[in-house]
Amino acid sequence: MSYFDGLVNASFKKRDDGQTIFYPFGVIGSGYVLSEDSERKIRAFLKWYTKICLTSVILVLIISRYYVIFLLPIFFAVYLFKIHHFLSGATRIPGRMTIAEYSKNMAYSMGLPMCVMLLVLGLLAFFASFICLFIPRGRWAGLLGVVFFGACLAQSIFMVRYCVQKKCS
Repeated sequence: MSYFDGLVNASFKKRDDGQTIFYPFGVIGSGYVLSEDSERKIRAFLKWYTKICLTSVILVLIISRYYVIFLLPIFFAVYLFKIHHFLSGATRIPGRMTIAEYSKNMAYSMGLPMCVMLLVLGLLAFFASFICLFIPRGRWAGLLGVVFFGACLAQSIFMVRYCVQKKCS
């Protein structure tokens, strides 16, 4: 599967009774029981949405990094509106998805090669941020980068270990 499949599949969980639970805010919020039709529509939307958001953010960062501040609230509003529409009538369930479940779903969907690539990129970004800590004008960016990419690196390590143990393809 692909990187985007992993991002999308991370928010879904199959119960023992075969029902699909969707966690629109990942580990932060509650889940919703979906019909097959709703699941198909949400998966299609999320795949399209993640591709558009990532591409747009990269392009805007190339043009001018400050305009991203205006773009992110628009993306969030679109997400909220569409997900609210898709979940109308869905049953909300108590409980949350754990970080481990979220990471396992993502790792299984992406496969070992993609998880290793994310680990390598995470290492590079972490060390680049660490170097920025020693540049007087880059200390804050370096600190934020070390924290953010350190968390990304920890998740990537978990995902690679999971893929090796479960023999993800």
